[in-house]
Amino acid sequence: MRKITLILLALILTISVYAGGKQESGEAGAKSAEPVTMEFAAWWFTEAGRVDWLNQKCDEFEQMNPGIKVDRVAIASTDVHDKFMTQAAAGTGPDVIWMRETSLHPFMKLGFLEPTGNWIDDSKYDLEPINELAVLNGERLAYNLFAYAYSLVIYNKTMFQQKGVAVPTTPQETLDAAVKLTDAPNVFGWGMPVDPSNVEYFAQAMQKFTSFFGAAIADDGEITVNSPDFVEGITWYKKFFDADVTPKSIGWRVQRKMQAEDKVAMVTDGAYHFGVMEGVKEGSSKDKDAIKPPFPSDYVLYGSNYIAMNKASDEKEAAATFLKWWLSDEFQTEFCKYGNHVGAVKVEFSDEYMKDHWYLDAYNDPSLKPMLALVEGHEEKSMEIRTTLVDYGAEILYKDAPVKGTLDRAQKAIENLIK
Repeated sequence: MRKITLILLALILTISVYAGGKQESGEAGAKSAEPVTMEFAAWWFTEAGRVDWLNQKCDEFEQMNPGIKVDRVAIASTDVHDKFMTQAAAGTGPDVIWMRETSLHPFMKLGFLEPTGNWIDDSKYDLEPINELAVLNGERLAYNLFAYAYSLVIYNKTMFQQKGVAVPTTPQETLDAAVKLTDAPNVFGWGMPVDPSNVEYFAQAMQKFTSFFGAAIADDGEITVNSPDFVEGITWYKKFFDADVTPKSIGWRVQRKMQAEDKVAMVTDGAYHFGVMEGVKEGSSKDKDAIKPPFPSDYVLYGSNYIAMNKASDEKEAAATFLKWWLSDEFQTEFCKYGNHVGAVKVEFSDEYMKDHWYLDAYNDPSLKPMLALVEGHEEKSMEIRTTLVDYGAEILYKDAPVKGTLDRAQKAIENLIK
């Protein structure tokens, strides 16, 4: 029984989609007699556990395609936007690249991505609807890499039991539990990004808390960062920060690692985090589970990422061959099961698989409503808008600036940015 994509339909119905139809054309393979080297840039090459899995798959691709060598480029997900922006503008960069949703729309509009219809026949694949976000003026420019809800609360059942703490059902109970489970500086009750120098993760943290109260950066194209619900969400973000329940000098990736090591009791993350924990410490996910965020709203922050060909690539045939392999049913099934995410093509997960991955039930709760990290109506400027918001969020956390007044200023700054 296929359950993993239950909330995708709601997502597609509630977000702005670039208009365009399916691009269909004949396929072209990499048929050159001479071996070629194709650069593939991905952030999993920087991540423990995941790098081994992805390297193994690239090895398999090379064995199936002996005329193509994959040059594996490790790049942090938060560095992709600026680095590829510079490379593509200069006519360089990797042949195939991963990117976040906040980079997709600018890269499409700037003409950095190769239309896949020149090389790949989409009719051969049962694509997930979310792929339509990567269509511009009738041309597909990328495929969904992985999409997921990533603001559910993942908690350590053993730590809760040892401290006699009940699973929280309200915001205050969540904060109280985090306080009881904290034994600084070695153990913390709550993990969340608090470093504004890492704009992407800090913005995610702000948006997670505001989504808990049903608030987005924009509503129907109108900026709403000083709305009552948005203010309430940031107020709670500040409460968790001030309670000293989260490590403040340690990056988000390390906090995730700490949960696998029983040093952080709760984090908000996607189902893929269970696999990440296993990569850090085998068996560490067994006493972890996920719950719907114990906050007033049914909304959860939903992320999507994309894989695309560089328009400046000199090895488009090899890149297209790689993407066709990537879209194959066999690879997509392995990939989606490994990451517990929605991929490019539709994948069936059996009841037995779902039983073995108990935590997926929480992610497939039909009451959940997806909210994209993209700024609705201003997708191309999402990166700049979220960066501006982070500047004001840092004032609230680190300078004790008043939440409402600071967000009023953020509202004006973002409105001016748009104008």
